[in-house]
Amino acid sequence: MISAANLSQCAAVLELQKEAYQSEALLYPGLELPPLVQSLEQLEQELKTHQFLVYIEAGQVIGSVRAKRTGKEWEIGRLIVKPTHQGQGIGSRLLKAIEQTAPPECTQFSLFTGHKSQRNLTLYQSKGYVPTAEEVLDPTLTLIVLTKEINVRST
Repeated sequence: MISAANLSQCAAVLELQKEAYQSEALLYPGLELPPLVQSLEQLEQELKTHQFLVYIEAGQVIGSVRAKRTGKEWEIGRLIVKPTHQGQGIGSRLLKAIEQTAPPECTQFSLFTGHKSQRNLTLYQSKGYVPTAEEVLDPTLTLIVLTKEINVRST
């Protein structure tokens, strides 16, 4: 079940986030990835400024995603699914759900992932996202920005 996250779920989301981003840490060794160093207090503050969804199964947080409006963009971030539950369509359902929460004045969805994160790139492109920019953060990490016009909702 997908629902809006609440303050009492923040610790579970943070624990899941750190678990889910271990695979990214292996792709980009030696880098301090923000999702792995975020504190509980920072995540609780983010809950106040972002649309935040969780996927609950058997009373446990299995997945999460968040988004915020920046101008006319609905910026989607930190789509995470418990590693033991990946490949079951949960990420796709969370992505579709967060897209559906976009304010009517937004005209575009945007998100980003690392250039070595092939699984993420494949998922996003299968949902209609197109690479539109690259940002080199480090010699070992280039962020790929992907966007999708908001009138093209996920299938």
